[in-house]
Parts: sequence; structure tokens; C-alpha cells
Amino acid sequence: MRFFVLSIVTLSLLAACGNEESAPPSGGDLLAESYWADSAPAEAISVIAVHDQAESKDAIWVTGRVGEYPSGRAQFRLTDATYDACSDNEDDGCTTPWDYCCYSPDDLSRGTVIVEFRDAGGALQKASLTGFHGFDHLAHVAVRGRPEKDGAGNVILVAEALHVK
Repeated sequence: MRFFVLSIVTLSLLAACGNEESAPPSGGDLLAESYWADSAPAEAISVIAVHDQAESKDAIWVTGRVGEYPSGRAQFRLTDATYDACSDNEDDGCTTPWDYCCYSPDDLSRGTVIVEFRDAGGALQKASLTGFHGFDHLAHVAVRGRPEKDGAGNVILVAEALHVK
């Protein structure tokens, strides 16, 4: 009986420690590889500058740092690179520095945009960004997309390509 219990426990542990590379990313499938850009142009504009071009329908390259992003949704907040993450300030004890909680909401409104990867019908894709070519909180990225404003005046960048620096 003791051997039987030990065998079951061992098999359970082996199954739990399976090959991590074959496990699906949390939140669903990883973002499609077709969105990857091997490089980004040097003339990518800042997040703050996007607010001035939000009515343009032309695709633009925007650079910044990854803020918050939901699991299983191809969407994230892109913050202007001139904003220091809370973790960049030695005196700040913030446990989630990618939410830039050390800034007031008013300060953040002009320095952030929402990046969305949409399907052909315009719906937000159900895909994970976590680990996509090194994508993670506070990573420096460049995104090519078309800016638009939603009903509340928020700037959304409908993404066509992503490069993680």
C-alpha cells in the first residue's frame, strides 16, 4: 500500500512538472507571430505626441513602456518613456510599478494610450501578450498602429505590429 501511494504521488508530481514550453501561455493562445516586427524605425513618436495625431487614420510607430495588461486579452497600456516607473524612484515602495501609481490620473491621461490587437471584425483578440518576444511589464516597446479616440476621449492605438526592444 505504501508503494502504491508513493507511486501515485510521484506520478502526480511528474505530471505537474511537465515541459513548460509545451504548456499554453496563461490566458489563452500567444499573440500571432504575424504581429512581430524585427525592428522599429528610429523616428517612432512618443506616446504624448500620439494624442496630437489621434484623429489621423494613418499608421504610425509609437514608442514607450508597457504598463498594465489583462491576462488573455491582446491589449495593454503604453506609457510615455519620459515617465519614470514607480520602481525607478528609490523611495517608492510600490509593488506594481507598471501601473505608474506614483502619478496622478490627470498626469497619466496625456502620457498613456491603450494598445489593442483586433481581429478582422474589429473585436479585441483573445490572445496572451505575456512572453511574446520578451513582452512584459515595463518593457520598452515600439508599436505600429492607427490611432483613434473612443467615446470617452481615450486614445486607442489599433496595433498592426509590435517590437520589444
